[in-house]
Amino acid sequence: MTIEPEIKEKPALSYAGVRIRINREGLAQAVPEAISRLSEYFNRHRLSASGPALVRYFVVNYNNEEVEVDSGFPVELPSIPADERIHYGQLPAGTYATVRHEGPYDSLVDTTAALLEWSKETDHPWRVSSEDNVTWWAARVEHYLVAPPQVTEPSRWVTEVAILLR
Repeated sequence: MTIEPEIKEKPALSYAGVRIRINREGLAQAVPEAISRLSEYFNRHRLSASGPALVRYFVVNYNNEEVEVDSGFPVELPSIPADERIHYGQLPAGTYATVRHEGPYDSLVDTTAALLEWSKETDHPWRVSSEDNVTWWAARVEHYLVAPPQVTEPSRWVTEVAILLR
């Protein structure tokens, strides 16, 4: 797969999120559950998201296929009401390599792999650290620009993958 990433300067982005630590196979179920929980939280506290849902990757453990992510919504607030499962986070400002993925999520892994390969081929290093086949990302994010529940046809979904460059 050939991709042409766009290099973008992005400001810091605050979000309300749910932390998920799970096997990668379980993300397809866990992320919609977290988004639903966040939607209920937003309704209960009369909050509004300032952008589309996102998933931020913190840790990818290639030894056991576990990931640690935040599933959330951007907010334009200095803080959020307390909740035992929902926390306030912030994506750092900086230079990101971004690519658009159009279509179902099951092929999103291919788009992300192509972006990771692009980094190696073009000497655009990520802001990341790795040890013993475990990777800690400063900011690796999927922004669900066109997604359920508003659009239910997977062929019409659009996701931006954005990874912070070093």
